[in-house]
Amino acid sequence: MARAFRKLRCKLVEMDIQQKELADRLGVSPSTISTRLSGHLPWSVPEAVQVAGILGIPLDQLSVFFYDDGPESLAARKKALCRAT
Repeated sequence: MARAFRKLRCKLVEMDIQQKELADRLGVSPSTISTRLSGHLPWSVPEAVQVAGILGIPLDQLSVFFYDDGPESLAARKKALCRAT
């Protein structure tokens, strides 16, 4: 299985931003960032937009950085969630 949020992690390295710095800028704990980057806790849309602003990611590219398999995978997950309820 691919590492969760690989492209987002690479962007953090490219921008020379540590998880602690990102956490400080978002007003959350470093453990929250770690949990989100590991895929155990989802990113909220406002958080994703805020991170995109910090990292210079265009909003039309959010799915590339915040969803491992792109928007098609997100749509499939939403459908599965709806069927489960």
